[in-house]
Order: sequence, then C-alpha cells, then structure tokens
Amino acid sequence: DLYVAGVSQPHPRRIATNVDDAQWSPHNDELAYAHAADLYVASLHAPVAIRRITHGGVPNEILHGTLDWVYPEELGIEHGFRWSPDGKQIAYLTMDERRVTNFPIVDFLTTRNAVDYERYPLSGEPNPRVTLRSVDVQTSADRLVYDASRRDEYVAAFDWIAHTDRLEAEILDRSQRTMRVELWIAGRPDSSLLYYQASSTWVDVQPLPFWLPGGRSLWLLDRERTAGLYLRERDGAMRRLTGTYRVLNFDGVSRDRTLYFVAAYPTRRDRSLLAMSLRDVSLRVRNLTPAAGWHATTLAPTFDRFLDVHSTLNDPPRADLVATSSLRVTTLVPEDGTLKAELL
Repeated sequence: DLYVAGVSQPHPRRIATNVDDAQWSPHNDELAYAHAADLYVASLHAPVAIRRITHGGVPNEILHGTLDWVYPEELGIEHGFRWSPDGKQIAYLTMDERRVTNFPIVDFLTTRNAVDYERYPLSGEPNPRVTLRSVDVQTSADRLVYDASRRDEYVAAFDWIAHTDRLEAEILDRSQRTMRVELWIAGRPDSSLLYYQASSTWVDVQPLPFWLPGGRSLWLLDRERTAGLYLRERDGAMRRLTGTYRVLNFDGVSRDRTLYFVAAYPTRRDRSLLAMSLRDVSLRVRNLTPAAGWHATTLAPTFDRFLDVHSTLNDPPRADLVATSSLRVTTLVPEDGTLKAELL
C-alpha cells in the first residue's frame, strides 16, 4: 500500500493499494506508480485524484511500466518508467511476456504445496517483446519511441536528460556484442546515435551518461582494456579522463566542476574515492581516501563531506565523516578492537 506522510500531518494518508515502484513527480505534487500491469498518477491536492494513464496491461502477460524477471535480474534495471523533467510526460517500458515460458515454481514450505508461475526464458528461448514508449500525463496520449522487439534487443537503460525534453536509451543486441546509446527529441520519430561499441565477445551494460551544461557529457565506459571515465564533446569527440586504473562508480560533479568517482586505486586491491577538476583535466587526480584498503563512501549532496567506511584485511570497519577539501576526519564509529585482536 502507498502512503504519504508530511511533517505537519498527524497521520499518513493512504493513496492506493497494491502499488509497485512509486515515483515522485519533479514538482513533488504527484506520484506515479504501477498497479495491475498499468501506470497510474495520483494528484496529491485535496482530495486525492487518481487517473490511469496506460491501458491494456495484463499481469504476467503485458506489462506497462512494470519489470519482468529478466530486466532487474540480468540487466540491473530498477525502474520500468521515468518522469520527464517538466513532469508532463512519462517514458516507460512495455513488456509482452506472452511468448516467454511460464515456468512452474513449487512452494514446498506450505502444508499443502502450492505452484506459482514465473515468466522465465530458458536458455535460447524467447525473451519478452519490449518497446520504449512515452505517455502524456494529462491527456494519456501515447506514442511509440522505440520497438526493440523487431530485432530481439534489450533496452538496457533509459532516462530523460535533465532540463530537456530529450530521452536517451541504451540498446543491446541479444548476444550482447553491440551496444549503442540513442537520443530522441520529444515529438520527433527519428533518433540520433550518441555512442556505439562492439566486441567479438561481450559488451556489458554501461551507465547512461551524466550531462554537463553546454551539451558535453561524462561517460563511464568499459573500453581500452579497463573501465574509465570519458568526456564527450558536443561534436561527438570522446577522450579518456582517467588513467589505466579501473573506475567502478561515478558519484557526480560539484558546482565548482569537480568530478568525484570510485576506483581500484592505487592498486587493484584498493577501493578509493577520487576527485578530478573538470576546469583543468591536466591536473593530477586527488585521492580523498589515501589510507590503503577498502573504502565504501557516500558523498553528501553538497559534496562538502562524505561518509567513509574503511577496512583492510586485518582491520575491521570503521566509519568516519570526512571533509572533502581539508580531509579532516571525524570518527563516527571506531573499529572494534576486540574483533581486530581476534583477526590478528
């Protein structure tokens, strides 16, 4: 069940029942969610008004904005739909599961064994037919953006580009030997190619790019023998920003144009939070977690500090709050000395 709670409200309000993947609108006055294989939008002005914006969904057969087994499990996709930055449209995936094997799963834990069914494509069998669509939140006018089922492809990732009406998607072929990122402008049927990568063996899912003011973008790509960060210029030219170490995660860009990312640095056994200036990429990378070992970090939204959970082979985890500029450390949770003595 979906509830909304406010600081000034004595009790949460129940909005809807049997809800999946509720997402706030950009203006925080509406909630979109999936229910019974269709998409709904709840307007939170009193009284709450709910409207259905997709039609024809059938649980376990045709899914609008709801993910099947394959996409979250194999591709790591978390959401089946996305709000546009202006809150006027929602991009979503439709999955036609009817040709996928309806695999029986027996629950032996109950007194009377029950059988559930899961759409599960066995090796070499058909995947769901997937299309990327966009729907107008007010009018429910729906349009096809891309039909991946024509060539049995995966829509491995999709999202709107911030502050624009442009929609991007990452497309993988069934054998995952080619990957491309396409761009669509609202109201136009044709797409433009942003990036293409091919391999004779395997291309893994890549994160969608982070867009900078002025049309440039940052990409985390697994190429040139190891994953790294790349800067794409407006003319499409791509150059690598990071060294030969493996970049694992991109954390964002601060207002002063500092790029933050996690890498296996300075050795493959380390995990470190690194910073690099986008104003002058010739400057050396700055290691914000210089102590050897494994650092699990979480940056504050303002990028002025971060939480660092640090451990090594012989040192139990400790949690520190670290200032990004001065690297001043405030210990929140010290390491367990008793446990460390047992490790040694």
